[in-house]
Parts: sequence; C-alpha cells; structure tokens
Amino acid sequence: MKISAGLYRNGLSASDSVYLQLRDALIHGEFPPGAVLSERRLSEKYTVSRTPVREALRKLQDDGLVQASGRNQIVSVLSQKEARDVYRARSAFEALAASLAAERMRDGYLAPVQIQELKRLAQEVDAAAAEGDARLAALQNLRFHKAVAEMGDNWVVIDALNRVWDRIAVASLSNLTDQAWDSEVHRHHESIIRAISDGDPVLAAGRMRNHIDRAATVYITHETEEDYGASSTD
Repeated sequence: MKISAGLYRNGLSASDSVYLQLRDALIHGEFPPGAVLSERRLSEKYTVSRTPVREALRKLQDDGLVQASGRNQIVSVLSQKEARDVYRARSAFEALAASLAAERMRDGYLAPVQIQELKRLAQEVDAAAAEGDARLAALQNLRFHKAVAEMGDNWVVIDALNRVWDRIAVASLSNLTDQAWDSEVHRHHESIIRAISDGDPVLAAGRMRNHIDRAATVYITHETEEDYGASSTD
C-alpha cells in the first residue's frame, strides 16, 4: 500500500485521512457538482492505494456528499425536490438559530463586539461578491451564517446545520452570482444583524427565514441538476 508519511493525522487510518481531506476539498469547491471521482486519480492525489479511497467514498456517500452514477461515484447534485427539502430544513434551523442569538443578546449573554464581528463578516461577503469571486463569496456567506448559529449556542442546531450546509456547499456553485441577488443578500444580512442586536427573537427568526426562503428560490431557479447535465436522483 502506498502511504505518504504525512497522511496519518492523530492516529487516523488511511481511509479516514482520505475521507477528511476529500470532504474538505468537496466543501471548498475543488470538485464541481456532477464531477466524476476517479479512484485512480484520487489514489494518486492522496498517495494511497485504491482501497482507502474506495472506503472514503463510501463514507462520503453516506454523508450525502457523493452519489453513485452508473459504475462511477460523482459529486452530489441536488434534484429540485432534494433542494427544496434541504432548504426547508435550513430555513427552520437557521430561523431558530437567529432567534436563539437574539434571545441571548436580549438576556445579556452576548457582547457588542460579537455584533461587530457579525457586521465584519457581512462586509466580507459584500467585498467578495463585488470582486466577482462567487466561490469566495459563498465561503464568506457560510462564515456569516455559522457565526449566527454559534451566537445561538445550541449544539443540536449547529450539528444539524453543519450537515445541511455541507450538502449545499458540495452540490452547488454559488447563489452569489448576480448583482441583484448580491444587493438583496446585503439588505437581508443587515436586517438580520439589526434584529439580533435589538434582542428581538421573533423578528430575527422571521428575517432569517425570509432570507433562506429567498435563497432557496434563487438556488432552485439556477442550480438544479439540469444545469449540470446530471441525471435525477429522485
């Protein structure tokens, strides 16, 4: 078996190491939706035999980040129904996260500096979108939403959202690809920050739900599997 000396991390097996590295590559857009994942090329990339690559791909398939297509494994693509399902779950969990963040602000558990950090993250989304870097804008946008969830301080919600965010990150390119939507995202983020800063859980939840529901509409319009030429998984 070919194993590079640096592959093992913290006593992990070769398959677990490949799994973590490949998962990170998928989430950061190294492989586009619908791309075929060649066991041979991946074994060369990670300097291992095909066996740990095959095991890693099975784990990623269990995560919903990879799917079978004939005899191959491809990067997951969401059908319209799957996209609606994922975004409905995201809307519910992120609305709850925003509500919890506003509650904690109201009850004195959050500091003003945390609101300033949220504003900084929103500005970084705007800056990346203004530069036309859709992938960076998507990553900065995810950091903004993760910060809101962390402010809510509920590990069950954060765990569920991490799974949802990963599915969307892997199976999509980016919603932040046109100026009209960029401007709308900017307004939405500002309104969410104000609601959290004001300590209004109901308003924060409503604004976040509206934001995610609009994002779903943009996503389903532009980024279903027909755009990638992949077959439906329904």
